[in-house]
Amino acid sequence: MVIERGNPDRRPVGPWLSTGAALVLGGLLLCAALLLIVFLPHPPAGSEAIARWATVHKPSLMWSDELLFFAVVCLLPAVFVISDAAKARHTLAVSVGCAALSMGLVTLIGLVAVIGRLTYPVFGIALSADIVALLVSLIFGVLHLVLLLFGVGLIAAALAMRGGRAPRWMAVAGYVIGASQFAASFPWLTPLWWNATTTVALAATAVTAGAYLIATAHKALQRPDALAG
Repeated sequence: MVIERGNPDRRPVGPWLSTGAALVLGGLLLCAALLLIVFLPHPPAGSEAIARWATVHKPSLMWSDELLFFAVVCLLPAVFVISDAAKARHTLAVSVGCAALSMGLVTLIGLVAVIGRLTYPVFGIALSADIVALLVSLIFGVLHLVLLLFGVGLIAAALAMRGGRAPRWMAVAGYVIGASQFAASFPWLTPLWWNATTTVALAATAVTAGAYLIATAHKALQRPDALAG
């Protein structure tokens, strides 16, 4: 798709429309997937008790696993498109932000693999209670790393917005939500309301960024310079 009406340069808007849609859908999927984990009760300490915990909460873990996979499928290409578009600025913040967000999404694939092995049978291979306890601990360990990377990425992205066309409030929100992810990366230390709020806020950044890209692309149909900068 290219701009035809109100744009003599026929600047393409298709990539921005599809990227925006991918961010919105990916953000919603990520929100649902992480909330399913957030609302799980804290696992017990003993291996046998953890195995029973994993069995009881298997449906929530399975749904989270599926939603996480499709969230990454939507969000990772979108980050690559934004990274490619922003590379002309050659700033450290752009490089750090895109790298951290990409690494966080790639690490989410590891979380998908861990939850998948915990919840789905593989050649009928049984898992001992100790292995189940290891996989459950890995779920929260990998999630800890993902949230740290997202926090760095959001703060760096907010820094990169300085002097750009994005509204100032988006940069401020990036700082606040990015910083909140550092505390949220320790879900065993923070209350449920905090973990849920920061999860929704994290997903809202992707949805908001996607909606902004879609709106900007539509404006480009009337204003040739709408996608510049």
